[in-house]
Amino acid sequence: MTAPASYLNTSPEILKPHLEKLADLFNRMETAYDAVNTVVFDSGRSIGHNTDVPGMVRALDWADPARQQVSTVSIIGAGATSRSALGAVIDRHGGSPTIEVYARRPEQAADLLPLADDLSAQLTVADWADIERA
Repeated sequence: MTAPASYLNTSPEILKPHLEKLADLFNRMETAYDAVNTVVFDSGRSIGHNTDVPGMVRALDWADPARQQVSTVSIIGAGATSRSALGAVIDRHGGSPTIEVYARRPEQAADLLPLADDLSAQLTVADWADIERA
């Protein structure tokens, strides 16, 4: 009988600076999105996971089970979870919709542009003051 795995679940802002020290392995999703919020410790290994992206995809599937084509997706906020939201949109819709990120500090949202490029997504950054058009 094997002992159950233990895990650490925390916000990406807290965990990210320590990922290299905590996790030995990351799967494709965590590496691509540079967003890990859970580390599982099992059999002497530590594996980084992102639970936000699949959770967001499931929420989108629940809200729109027909998976309608959309031309624009809005992400409100540019904090750490916005990386996962961007990943969820790409996982669900591919690079086809334009993704608008509304941020109080547009320079923070600019950090998402390289990720969007890596994922072949079209991303625009909008000021929080323009949120009513989302």
